[in-house]
Amino acid sequence: MKKQNDSGQERSRKDEGTPSTKIIKFCQERSRQDLSEMIVKHNYQFSMVEHEYFRKFVNNLQPQFDLKHRNTVRGDIVKLQGREKCTL
Repeated sequence: MKKQNDSGQERSRKDEGTPSTKIIKFCQERSRQDLSEMIVKHNYQFSMVEHEYFRKFVNNLQPQFDLKHRNTVRGDIVKLQGREKCTL
């Protein structure tokens, strides 16, 4: 039996509790968009991306993620809001 996890990836029930060796493709742009959406949804400050332990946490999760400066994140959010506005 297959289940989907929160990211929409399928996994088998028999694999629950065992380490996975799946290769997951990393996408910098998708991760930046997800970060922007998280900041907006939870009303976080842009400066959180510069907090030492947040950077350490993100690096431990995905070392390839290039965490940008707060002004870059702010620009990403402005673009995101522009796209959302166009869909209304």
